[in-house]
Amino acid sequence: MNAQINQILQLVKTKFFKPIKNQIKSILFKTNRYTINTTSDSINLKSSIPVTKPTKKVMMLLWPFIAVGGAENLTLSILKEPRILSKFDYINVCLLEPSDSLGDLSPAFEEISCAFYKAENFQDTRYINAYIEYLLEYYKVDVLFIPNGTTVFYDSVQVIKEKFPSLRIVNQVYDHEEGWIRHYDISKAAAIDFHVAPNLQIREKYMSYQVPSNRAPLIYHGIDLEVYNPDKLLSANLTAIKHKLELPENKIIITFAARIHPQKRPMDFVEIAKQFSPDSRFHFLMVGDGEMAAKVQLEIDSMKISNITKLGFYKPIQDIYLCTDILVVTSEYEGLPLVVLQSSSMGIPIVSTSVGAIPDVIKNNENGFLVNQIGDLDLFNYYIQKLANNLEDFKSRSKSNYIELSHRFSLEKMCESYLEVFEGKL
Repeated sequence: MNAQINQILQLVKTKFFKPIKNQIKSILFKTNRYTINTTSDSINLKSSIPVTKPTKKVMMLLWPFIAVGGAENLTLSILKEPRILSKFDYINVCLLEPSDSLGDLSPAFEEISCAFYKAENFQDTRYINAYIEYLLEYYKVDVLFIPNGTTVFYDSVQVIKEKFPSLRIVNQVYDHEEGWIRHYDISKAAAIDFHVAPNLQIREKYMSYQVPSNRAPLIYHGIDLEVYNPDKLLSANLTAIKHKLELPENKIIITFAARIHPQKRPMDFVEIAKQFSPDSRFHFLMVGDGEMAAKVQLEIDSMKISNITKLGFYKPIQDIYLCTDILVVTSEYEGLPLVVLQSSSMGIPIVSTSVGAIPDVIKNNENGFLVNQIGDLDLFNYYIQKLANNLEDFKSRSKSNYIELSHRFSLEKMCESYLEVFEGKL
């Protein structure tokens, strides 16, 4: 036990227990009723679920927070895949609480975890690093998986690898220019065993930090294509779904489905809806929530944009796709958004910025159009009009894309690759 952990243990005070290491282990991992306090902050060492003893290899997932988003849903589908689930027990660790507007998928992860720890709003990285090391040691963790980046991890990865040399560290980022990739450097990259890339640009960025190609596997995101099989879903009562969502009948529905976050550029979508206001053929649907939700709603209200319906996070998402005629993605950067795979699988033509791996899915004049310049709303409007004028033809072309997707972006193929990474077989 290193000096930092001992320092934490010495901070624990109670009239019933002396703060010695063995007693703390008993309290923390058997009764789950302990919180370590400092003078200015606290770190909660209480599992949010009863701790069960791992019986398989142990994978610890380190999150900044768990919200409702693509990274969380993708990771959940990986962890629940039967082959992976049969080989690993999971310990989830969250360093922060998400804001209410981001939603919270923690309960879904709790269901499949042996333990789930939250260190709410703990700012002192000296103690948070010791906390991570403590859990790694106690649970004898085999794989440390970073599915959505955190600065604490990058700041401490070299120390962690030095103290736990047999620990297999797997990291994934979602863009080659923005986000967590900015915290990389050559020495930090060397301490990570596998750098998972969801598109070629990210893989090339990893390799620019002298990461060998065999440690930077390209693993495209995958979905359960049967869940988004249009032949199985189109028999649904579309009229009833539109009534439930308060969407108009007999109009072309243009949909934006994403976190309401600057990365996604939701104000671009609102502006597009505003510009289409004179054309009564169209109605716009915005689905999602996030830090810009209030700003977006204020813009809709102040500009009196009446041709747009705004919903929060919605399940089942298939209802949204069934109502959608054209999907719009205005993002500034992406890895490979699940909404693109899901909607394309269901035969929905897409207009999207040409970012991340989206060009691997969308082919111009086939199943949609790509906008090369971020924020080029004139081109978005032009392509939306072009799709609308030949909508059934484009839907037919998009539907034929299902077969190609089944080969390249299946959940089974993705999980097989992740299992090889987790087991170090690449």
